[in-house]
Amino acid sequence: MTQSLDEAFAPPPLYGPVIPLRRPPVDGLAVASLVCSLLLLAPVGLPLGIIALVRTARTGNRGRGLAIAAISVSGVTLAVAAAFLGGALHFRVWAYGGSGVPIGTSSAPTQSANGERVHINDLHERDCFTPGELPVQDGGGLDDFSAVRLPCTEAHRGELYALVQLPHRATYPGTEWIKTAATEACTDRLFDYTPDPAVYGGLRTYFYFPERDRWQQGDRTVRCWAGLPQGELDQSVRQDTATLDPAQRAYLEALRPLQQAQAERPLKGPKRDLPGARQWAKEMSVAQAETARLLDEAQLPERVGKPAKELAAELRRGVPHWDEAAKAASSNVYYAAMQRAAVDPARGIDLERRLRTGLDLPIPDVRPGAGGSGGSDGGSDA
Repeated sequence: MTQSLDEAFAPPPLYGPVIPLRRPPVDGLAVASLVCSLLLLAPVGLPLGIIALVRTARTGNRGRGLAIAAISVSGVTLAVAAAFLGGALHFRVWAYGGSGVPIGTSSAPTQSANGERVHINDLHERDCFTPGELPVQDGGGLDDFSAVRLPCTEAHRGELYALVQLPHRATYPGTEWIKTAATEACTDRLFDYTPDPAVYGGLRTYFYFPERDRWQQGDRTVRCWAGLPQGELDQSVRQDTATLDPAQRAYLEALRPLQQAQAERPLKGPKRDLPGARQWAKEMSVAQAETARLLDEAQLPERVGKPAKELAAELRRGVPHWDEAAKAASSNVYYAAMQRAAVDPARGIDLERRLRTGLDLPIPDVRPGAGGSGGSDGGSDA
């Protein structure tokens, strides 16, 4: 379950009847927050909207609806900017076990009308497929362990890009340990397989992991795959770096530290796991500083030198605020620092477009909802 920003910052409920003697005035901060949001000043509009939401509840002034609208608009704007700069990568994980096929055996492949139906254990790297059961909940178990293997040029839901063997442990280490280890391993493999995942818009990464019964039978395999949360792919997401020129490779390699850190965002937000969120903020600080350094040092054509330096400066500006989030004493302090760390959405998108145009790289569609990316991922807590 994901919690929206307005829910995360909503004030406590008021008890007892409230009978105003006169029509209360409109809160000026609520108006200002909505204006800033509509002008794409999301890093300003979002905190103003949160403050106005709390203040209108306390004072009884009008403007609560304006504040909520400002928070919603700002949240969407920030999510769009993050998707553009980071490729909208988030890991979603599902367990398999229970009634699944035992280790060492599998159901014989069968032909379906659209392709070859196989057990998920029989999928190989670079296989494109549609799972028999579409995952709908993080960490949920599967009842249907089948998949239809298809040519990557035909409509399909996912592509398996890595089979990861987890370290041996005699006893079951628990799902949290497995998910942490698998996320790190799958992230590394993803950017080797798809150096520029942003071109697919709402591409999302997934993995299946073994539950306790399969672990005890010796299964240590995590199956990493990528797809769209809604809709289908009609091409492989594998990219050949040999087709990139040196400047394109240098730019994508500069973005990789930040994209990897973004992909490893914890499933639990700071309201449920503040220590985990603080650790991620520390990793974001290091990654953002490293991407800024690599952008400064990259050998790029003169036509993109200026936007590259400007983007590096924007990223470097946010590093101290990620450091603040890494030391936050509460979720509210964490959120405030995180918003200050954000690149201004309008400026970030403009710089990215200029860089990609100058380097002749595809420009992803980052409109809200483009590529099938679900709005729930922008929430602050799982």
